[in-house]
Amino acid sequence: MKFRIFIISLFSLIVGELFSQDYFRSAYYLQSYRYRHEMNPSFQPERGYVGIPILGCFSTNFSSNVATRNIFSALHESSLSEWEDCINSSTLKSMLKPQNKLDVNVDLSLFNIGFFAFEGFNSISYSLKTDLRGNFPKELIDVLSQSPTPGENINLENLKMRSSSFMEVALGHSHLINEKVSVGAKVKLLLGLLNVNTKIDEMNFSGEGGHWKVQGQGVLDISGFFDIPTSNRYLNEMDFGDVSIDYDHLISGVGVAADFGVNYDINDNWQVNMALLNLGFMKWNKTYSSRLDVEAWTFEGFDNVKNASSDEELEDAVSSLWNSAKECFKFKGVNQTKTKEFLNLTLNLGVQYTLPIYDKLTFGFLSSSRFNAGYSWFEGRLSANVAPAHWFDGSLSYGLSTFGSSLGMVADFHPADFSVMIGMNLPLHIHLYPFDSSQKLFGDFYFGFNFPIGERKEKEKAIRVESFYESDSNAEKMQEMKEMEVEPQNIIVEE
Repeated sequence: MKFRIFIISLFSLIVGELFSQDYFRSAYYLQSYRYRHEMNPSFQPERGYVGIPILGCFSTNFSSNVATRNIFSALHESSLSEWEDCINSSTLKSMLKPQNKLDVNVDLSLFNIGFFAFEGFNSISYSLKTDLRGNFPKELIDVLSQSPTPGENINLENLKMRSSSFMEVALGHSHLINEKVSVGAKVKLLLGLLNVNTKIDEMNFSGEGGHWKVQGQGVLDISGFFDIPTSNRYLNEMDFGDVSIDYDHLISGVGVAADFGVNYDINDNWQVNMALLNLGFMKWNKTYSSRLDVEAWTFEGFDNVKNASSDEELEDAVSSLWNSAKECFKFKGVNQTKTKEFLNLTLNLGVQYTLPIYDKLTFGFLSSSRFNAGYSWFEGRLSANVAPAHWFDGSLSYGLSTFGSSLGMVADFHPADFSVMIGMNLPLHIHLYPFDSSQKLFGDFYFGFNFPIGERKEKEKAIRVESFYESDSNAEKMQEMKEMEVEPQNIIVEE
């Protein structure tokens, strides 16, 4: 195994963020998608459902504004095996932005059920969410690659890394106000498992006689189900053998959140909708906080990172890199405290058009905005959605976002007894200023296997209308409706 494989892994995991909760937006306007209410709680599916644990609603997301596809390809195809050669690669440096972002999300559904009751649609879900996201400046590569030289000066700003894992219990309800307006809301209980938050405002590296003189301002917060001895020592000098699991506090954080949504039918062809997601906060009850040393310290650089040209040498290479990283970022003092963080607010705005001559074909546009300092992003997605048969729905979409452009494809097979949905977003390497997606690497994958419960809503409505028209006692009403040119689908039949 070449050492460049480890470089690829390190590059993929070097950054992270908290509570991203990305959803599969390519299926926003797919009527048969049973989990549309996660993106807008006012939406109602065609039927109720029961989701199979994990497989009922499984999604992953990887997003980056960096041309990582070319970086991975160059490192894979080259014969580079030395640390310095890999980092100094012109390909690697040329593909980095001044500020580089990366986003990884995994959503595992453990329990999901949706049903019609209480004059509306209701959903109950229990899921595990793990998120990794962050931001790092291009100058970090210079720190990794350059040897300390007298007079050399490197300045890092806005280096952020966040990662979290938590459970989410959600209760949702959607209600029809009238034939044109539906509203919905969802409340969530968040149970925090692990949270790591690193924020470095500034670090300065000055070359002095074969080593770096380092000064910086930053903080490292770690929350989780463990005990870390508090002290005034450097964090890298602590013995992790002293860290123990706190079985009395396996849930290390508690939070609440709410989603709100509304959907309005302007007429038979046009529909507009809006949703506000993740309005809430998380409170971590036991957070271990450590800060960069206020006094300058010395750092020998990453020159001692070992080469790894075989599986046996990879462990030594990882160990030497880890030791150098600990010496580079000297966090001092471990204090226990409590922290509270607001969730990442998301705003969805959409409009949908139904083709008059073929109402099984619709077109939709969705604007999604994530608001969070340092990690905010925007996406606009245009989709074409078709339901040619009662057992199949499909969607094809194009999205343009902060991370680039992508092609979304969704296929949902839903016969009477079960439903299987597969979807993905793939990058389109198109240069379109100011969203340069050329050669970027990102994508989504979705898989869902569910069992429907209850009758299809459209089927129930059709049966009631058909029964109404077949009744002899309603002959006069039928004639009146024909004279008024009233369409059958607009008739509301009283039981």
